[in-house]
Amino acid sequence: MTLMYATHDAFRGDLDRLASVTSDSGGGGISALAQVRAGWDDFRRFLTVHHEAEDSVLWPKLAGRPAEQRLLDAMEAEHTALDPLLAKINDALADDDPVALGEHAGALAAGLVAHLHHEEADALPLITERLTEEEWAAFGNEQRRRLGLSGAAVYFPWLLDGTSEERAWELLRILPPPLRLIYHVLWRPRHARRPAGSPRLQTERRPGATEDRRSPARARPGECSMGERSDVLKWSWVRLPYVGP
Repeated sequence: MTLMYATHDAFRGDLDRLASVTSDSGGGGISALAQVRAGWDDFRRFLTVHHEAEDSVLWPKLAGRPAEQRLLDAMEAEHTALDPLLAKINDALADDDPVALGEHAGALAAGLVAHLHHEEADALPLITERLTEEEWAAFGNEQRRRLGLSGAAVYFPWLLDGTSEERAWELLRILPPPLRLIYHVLWRPRHARRPAGSPRLQTERRPGATEDRRSPARARPGECSMGERSDVLKWSWVRLPYVGP
């Protein structure tokens, strides 16, 4: 469950920053649009992967008893209710409408924070009680399939941006050594070079975040270098018991 809770925390952090940059002057003006647009695609992608994997693989494995089915129906309904809010924020960004952005950002934050709390209070304890290791692994496999190795190259720096060194190490220990190495020499430095605002919907790096100043291999943002495409890295990725948002 370590990555599950860490991903929820990362979503909450982005929602806090989304509210911050859209709170002034009816949405924060044009500067808010630029800040949100820079990090929005990553946030939306990771949230979509997270929810679609839950709906397609995780919740069906818990179905059966009436009380449990009511909870699972509520989880899926909450996911569905968030989709129009994501679409409205997309539209506000496309239309350069900071007022609409501020309105819909507030609604998304309220809905998603409530959903995460509900899931952690009721659904995750049920998962711990009912799922076998094989069933939990199937959930991880589905998220890995949807995310891909190139997605992991963005997901892990996004997840760990601004966390303490101790917390980052706890999470990175889940990765095999080849992927931990790639994170330090390529993924994190690439993330640090992105424009201000793009890492986590913010204008300044979060307290505690550090930049790795070693010279990484060259690769375009969001893509894998030739080294990342090696067989050992692909093998490491598919062998993980759980990785993904």
